[in-house]
Amino acid sequence: MTQGELFDLELGKQFKEEGMDLAATNDADLLNVGRAIALDIAAKRGEVTADDVQEELLRRTGRNLRNAAGSLFRGGDFFFTGEFRQSRRTANHAHCYRVWRLFKP
Repeated sequence: MTQGELFDLELGKQFKEEGMDLAATNDADLLNVGRAIALDIAAKRGEVTADDVQEELLRRTGRNLRNAAGSLFRGGDFFFTGEFRQSRRTANHAHCYRVWRLFKP
């Protein structure tokens, strides 16, 4: 990577999309379970975060989405509410997560 590429927004967006696609492909089956959980939680509670999904996924399967979690809310079923919540997961060091709602409740 050249010095000029260190601050290239479009290239950064491209890398982000490529990374998300790769992670989603590598864990596609688990990601589909996570998305189903997200739909269920949002339908019941009115909103959902990645923490909500990870917690339920771990309870059901004993597995973690890892990098595929970044693709949970892709695909058009959800919209970002504009709200953020701090993660409850200790390892996330209170990282802020987006709050999502279903387009069609």
